[in-house]
Amino acid sequence: MVRHLRRMFLVLMLVVLWGIPTQVESATVGPVAYDYYSVDDDNLGNSSGNDDGIASPDETIELFVALTNFGSDEAADVNATISTSSPYVTLIFSTSSDYGNIPGHGTATNPDGFVFAVSSSAPNGHVIHFDLDVRASNGGPWSDSFDVKIQSLGLAESGESSTASPDYQPRAAEPLGAEAVGSVLVFEDVYPWGSTAIQDILSASGITFDVKLSAEMPYANLDLYQLVIIADDQTQSFYDTYSANVSRFATYVSNGGVLEFHAAGWGWNDG
Repeated sequence: MVRHLRRMFLVLMLVVLWGIPTQVESATVGPVAYDYYSVDDDNLGNSSGNDDGIASPDETIELFVALTNFGSDEAADVNATISTSSPYVTLIFSTSSDYGNIPGHGTATNPDGFVFAVSSSAPNGHVIHFDLDVRASNGGPWSDSFDVKIQSLGLAESGESSTASPDYQPRAAEPLGAEAVGSVLVFEDVYPWGSTAIQDILSASGITFDVKLSAEMPYANLDLYQLVIIADDQTQSFYDTYSANVSRFATYVSNGGVLEFHAAGWGWNDG
Protein backbone atom coordinates (compact mmCIF):
# COMPACT_ATOMS: atom_id res chain seq x y z
CA MET A 1 0.00 0.00 0.00
CA VAL A 2 2.83 2.37 0.83
CA ARG A 3 4.53 1.61 -2.51
CA HIS A 4 1.27 2.22 -4.34
CA LEU A 5 0.75 5.62 -2.68
CA ARG A 6 4.37 6.57 -3.34
CA ARG A 7 3.93 5.74 -7.03
CA MET A 8 0.75 7.86 -7.24
CA PHE A 9 2.58 10.75 -5.53
CA LEU A 10 5.37 10.59 -8.11
CA VAL A 11 2.86 10.58 -10.96
CA LEU A 12 1.07 13.60 -9.51
CA MET A 13 4.39 15.45 -9.18
CA LEU A 14 5.21 14.76 -12.82
CA VAL A 15 1.83 16.12 -13.88
CA VAL A 16 2.33 19.29 -11.83
CA LEU A 17 5.88 19.88 -13.04
CA TRP A 18 5.64 18.96 -16.71
CA GLY A 19 2.00 18.52 -17.51
CA ILE A 20 0.44 15.82 -19.64
CA PRO A 21 0.18 16.32 -23.43
CA THR A 22 -3.47 16.44 -24.41
CA GLN A 23 -3.05 16.20 -28.21
CA VAL A 24 -0.58 15.30 -30.92
CA GLU A 25 1.15 18.28 -32.55
CA SER A 26 -0.80 19.20 -35.67
CA ALA A 27 0.63 19.75 -39.14
CA THR A 28 1.47 23.33 -40.08
CA VAL A 29 0.80 25.35 -43.23
CA GLY A 30 3.66 27.63 -44.26
CA PRO A 31 5.33 29.90 -44.08
CA VAL A 32 5.43 30.10 -47.85
CA ALA A 33 8.43 32.24 -48.79
CA TYR A 34 10.73 33.37 -51.62
CA ASP A 35 13.28 30.84 -52.88
CA TYR A 36 14.80 32.10 -56.17
CA TYR A 37 13.93 33.97 -59.38
CA SER A 38 14.66 33.82 -63.11
CA VAL A 39 14.58 36.66 -65.67
CA ASP A 40 12.95 36.28 -69.07
CA ASP A 41 14.01 39.13 -71.38
CA ASP A 42 13.51 37.59 -74.80
CA ASN A 43 11.14 39.08 -77.37
CA LEU A 44 8.40 36.52 -76.86
CA GLY A 45 5.21 36.96 -74.88
CA ASN A 46 5.27 40.01 -72.63
CA SER A 47 9.05 40.47 -72.46
CA SER A 48 11.38 42.54 -74.60
CA GLY A 49 15.17 42.53 -74.46
CA ASN A 50 18.34 40.82 -75.60
CA ASP A 51 17.53 37.37 -74.16
CA ASP A 52 20.60 37.17 -71.89
CA GLY A 53 18.67 36.40 -68.71
CA ILE A 54 19.80 39.67 -67.08
CA ALA A 55 17.61 42.68 -66.27
CA SER A 56 18.98 45.69 -68.16
CA PRO A 57 17.88 49.29 -68.79
CA ASP A 58 15.10 49.77 -71.37
CA GLU A 59 13.97 46.13 -71.18
CA THR A 60 10.59 44.65 -70.31
CA ILE A 61 11.01 41.70 -67.98
CA GLU A 62 8.92 38.67 -67.21
CA LEU A 63 10.00 37.62 -63.73
CA PHE A 64 9.39 34.09 -62.54
CA VAL A 65 9.62 33.67 -58.78
CA ALA A 66 9.84 30.31 -57.03
CA LEU A 67 8.14 29.97 -53.64
CA THR A 68 8.82 27.22 -51.08
CA ASN A 69 6.34 25.96 -48.51
CA PHE A 70 8.40 25.53 -45.37
CA GLY A 71 5.50 23.96 -43.50
CA SER A 72 4.62 20.27 -43.32
CA ASP A 73 1.06 20.60 -44.65
CA GLU A 74 -0.08 21.60 -48.12
CA ALA A 75 -0.67 25.32 -48.77
CA ALA A 76 -3.81 25.59 -50.90
CA ASP A 77 -4.59 28.13 -53.62
CA VAL A 78 -1.39 30.10 -53.11
CA ASN A 79 -1.26 33.60 -54.56
CA ALA A 80 1.60 36.14 -54.49
CA THR A 81 1.57 39.87 -55.14
CA ILE A 82 4.76 41.79 -56.01
CA SER A 83 5.57 45.47 -55.38
CA THR A 84 8.56 47.82 -55.44
CA SER A 85 9.37 51.45 -54.70
CA SER A 86 12.25 51.63 -57.19
CA PRO A 87 12.04 54.81 -59.30
CA TYR A 88 13.52 52.91 -62.26
CA VAL A 89 10.84 50.22 -62.44
CA THR A 90 7.29 50.34 -63.77
CA LEU A 91 5.09 47.38 -62.90
CA ILE A 92 3.02 46.90 -66.05
CA PHE A 93 0.64 44.05 -65.28
CA SER A 94 0.62 40.54 -63.78
CA THR A 95 1.66 41.96 -60.42
CA SER A 96 -0.32 39.13 -58.85
CA SER A 97 0.11 35.47 -59.76
CA ASP A 98 -1.49 32.16 -58.77
CA TYR A 99 0.69 29.23 -57.74
CA GLY A 100 -1.98 26.64 -57.09
CA ASN A 101 -1.40 24.14 -54.27
CA ILE A 102 2.14 23.79 -52.88
CA PRO A 103 2.77 20.59 -50.89
CA GLY A 104 4.59 20.65 -47.58
CA HIS A 105 8.30 21.36 -48.12
CA GLY A 106 7.57 21.73 -51.84
CA THR A 107 8.47 24.50 -54.31
CA ALA A 108 6.43 26.03 -57.12
CA THR A 109 7.03 28.75 -59.74
CA ASN A 110 4.38 31.11 -61.07
CA PRO A 111 3.27 30.03 -64.56
CA ASP A 112 2.54 33.66 -65.49
CA GLY A 113 5.52 35.93 -64.89
CA PHE A 114 5.40 39.24 -63.07
CA VAL A 115 5.92 41.87 -65.78
CA PHE A 116 7.83 45.12 -65.30
CA ALA A 117 9.72 47.65 -67.42
CA VAL A 118 13.20 48.92 -66.54
CA SER A 119 13.82 52.61 -67.22
CA SER A 120 16.41 53.49 -69.85
CA SER A 121 18.03 55.75 -67.22
CA ALA A 122 18.49 52.96 -64.66
CA PRO A 123 22.15 53.08 -63.54
CA ASN A 124 24.36 50.05 -63.93
CA GLY A 125 24.43 48.10 -60.69
CA HIS A 126 21.12 49.52 -59.40
CA VAL A 127 19.42 47.01 -57.11
CA ILE A 128 15.64 46.66 -57.40
CA HIS A 129 14.11 45.67 -54.08
CA PHE A 130 10.88 43.72 -54.46
CA ASP A 131 8.38 42.96 -51.71
CA LEU A 132 6.19 39.86 -51.80
CA ASP A 133 2.81 39.35 -50.17
CA VAL A 134 1.97 35.63 -50.17
CA ARG A 135 -1.40 34.16 -49.19
CA ALA A 136 -3.11 30.77 -49.18
CA SER A 137 -6.73 29.83 -48.67
CA ASN A 138 -5.70 27.89 -45.54
CA GLY A 139 -2.89 30.09 -44.24
CA GLY A 140 -0.91 33.31 -44.38
CA PRO A 141 -0.43 36.08 -45.17
CA TRP A 142 3.37 35.89 -45.29
CA SER A 143 5.71 38.73 -46.24
CA ASP A 144 9.09 38.32 -47.91
CA SER A 145 11.43 40.27 -50.19
CA PHE A 146 14.26 39.81 -52.69
CA ASP A 147 16.56 41.90 -54.90
CA VAL A 148 17.20 41.98 -58.65
CA LYS A 149 20.35 43.74 -59.89
CA ILE A 150 20.38 45.83 -63.06
CA GLN A 151 23.29 45.34 -65.46
CA SER A 152 23.83 47.93 -68.16
CA LEU A 153 23.68 46.90 -71.79
CA GLY A 154 27.01 48.72 -72.05
CA LEU A 155 28.62 45.59 -70.66
CA ALA A 156 29.55 43.10 -73.35
CA GLU A 157 26.66 40.74 -73.99
CA SER A 158 29.06 37.85 -74.60
CA GLY A 159 30.29 38.15 -71.02
CA GLU A 160 33.73 39.26 -72.24
CA SER A 161 35.10 42.70 -71.39
CA SER A 162 37.25 43.05 -74.48
CA THR A 163 34.63 44.67 -76.71
CA ALA A 164 32.07 47.29 -75.84
CA SER A 165 28.60 46.95 -77.30
CA PRO A 166 27.66 49.56 -79.95
CA ASP A 167 25.54 51.56 -77.51
CA TYR A 168 28.30 51.98 -74.92
CA GLN A 169 28.93 55.56 -73.80
CA PRO A 170 31.59 56.44 -71.16
CA ARG A 171 30.03 57.51 -67.85
CA ALA A 172 31.84 60.31 -66.07
CA ALA A 173 32.82 59.46 -62.51
CA GLU A 174 31.32 61.63 -59.79
CA PRO A 175 33.79 63.26 -57.36
CA LEU A 176 32.93 62.34 -53.78
CA GLY A 177 34.06 63.21 -50.28
CA ALA A 178 35.98 65.89 -48.45
CA GLU A 179 39.33 64.30 -47.65
CA ALA A 180 38.35 61.95 -44.84
CA VAL A 181 41.53 61.13 -42.93
CA GLY A 182 42.48 57.46 -42.91
CA SER A 183 40.15 56.48 -45.75
CA VAL A 184 40.70 55.43 -49.36
CA LEU A 185 41.16 57.80 -52.30
CA VAL A 186 40.04 56.69 -55.76
CA PHE A 187 41.29 58.53 -58.85
CA GLU A 188 38.80 58.00 -61.66
CA ASP A 189 37.57 60.10 -64.60
CA VAL A 190 35.12 57.54 -66.02
CA TYR A 191 33.63 54.33 -64.65
CA PRO A 192 35.68 51.35 -65.89
CA TRP A 193 33.60 49.46 -68.45
CA GLY A 194 30.66 51.53 -67.24
CA SER A 195 30.82 49.83 -63.83
CA THR A 196 30.84 51.30 -60.32
CA ALA A 197 32.39 48.10 -58.91
CA ILE A 198 35.17 49.91 -57.01
CA GLN A 199 32.71 52.15 -55.16
CA ASP A 200 30.29 49.27 -54.63
CA ILE A 201 32.92 47.03 -53.03
CA LEU A 202 34.26 49.77 -50.76
CA SER A 203 30.74 50.71 -49.67
CA ALA A 204 29.75 47.10 -49.04
CA SER A 205 32.89 46.67 -46.93
CA GLY A 206 32.05 49.71 -44.81
CA ILE A 207 35.18 51.58 -45.95
CA THR A 208 35.04 55.37 -46.23
CA PHE A 209 36.42 56.71 -49.50
CA ASP A 210 36.78 59.79 -51.67
CA VAL A 211 36.71 59.99 -55.47
CA LYS A 212 38.79 62.59 -57.32
CA LEU A 213 39.35 63.30 -61.00
CA SER A 214 42.79 63.13 -62.60
CA ALA A 215 42.82 66.94 -62.78
CA GLU A 216 43.35 66.90 -59.00
CA MET A 217 46.44 64.66 -59.12
CA PRO A 218 48.91 67.60 -59.09
CA TYR A 219 47.67 69.01 -55.77
CA ALA A 220 45.55 66.41 -53.91
CA ASN A 221 46.91 65.72 -50.40
CA LEU A 222 47.69 62.01 -50.77
CA ASP A 223 49.12 61.71 -47.25
CA LEU A 224 45.62 61.95 -45.79
CA TYR A 225 44.83 58.50 -47.10
CA GLN A 226 45.99 55.00 -46.19
CA LEU A 227 45.29 53.72 -49.69
CA VAL A 228 45.15 55.37 -53.11
CA ILE A 229 43.50 53.50 -55.97
CA ILE A 230 44.19 54.28 -59.62
CA ALA A 231 41.12 52.99 -61.45
CA ASP A 232 41.47 50.85 -64.57
CA ASP A 233 40.01 51.41 -68.06
CA GLN A 234 40.50 55.20 -68.13
CA THR A 235 41.07 57.62 -70.98
CA GLN A 236 44.54 58.32 -72.33
CA SER A 237 44.49 61.85 -70.88
CA PHE A 238 43.97 60.31 -67.43
CA TYR A 239 47.13 58.20 -67.78
CA ASP A 240 49.05 61.15 -69.23
CA THR A 241 48.18 63.16 -66.13
CA TYR A 242 49.23 60.28 -63.89
CA SER A 243 52.56 59.99 -65.74
CA ALA A 244 53.19 63.70 -65.28
CA ASN A 245 52.64 63.35 -61.53
CA VAL A 246 54.17 59.92 -60.93
CA SER A 247 56.81 61.43 -58.62
CA ARG A 248 54.08 62.57 -56.23
CA PHE A 249 52.76 59.02 -56.00
CA ALA A 250 56.29 57.65 -55.52
CA THR A 251 56.81 60.02 -52.59
CA TYR A 252 53.46 58.96 -51.13
CA VAL A 253 54.53 55.31 -51.21
CA SER A 254 57.96 56.15 -49.73
CA ASN A 255 56.17 57.82 -46.82
CA GLY A 256 54.27 54.61 -46.06
CA GLY A 257 51.19 54.96 -48.22
CA VAL A 258 49.79 52.13 -50.33
CA LEU A 259 49.19 52.63 -54.05
CA GLU A 260 46.82 50.20 -55.77
CA PHE A 261 47.08 50.47 -59.54
CA HIS A 262 44.28 48.77 -61.46
CA ALA A 263 45.23 47.82 -65.00
CA ALA A 264 43.81 45.53 -67.68
CA GLY A 265 44.00 45.03 -71.40
CA TRP A 266 41.15 45.55 -73.86
CA GLY A 267 39.59 48.52 -72.12
CA TRP A 268 36.72 50.47 -73.56
CA ASN A 269 37.98 54.01 -72.95
CA ASP A 270 41.08 53.99 -75.17
CA GLY A 271 43.57 54.51 -72.35
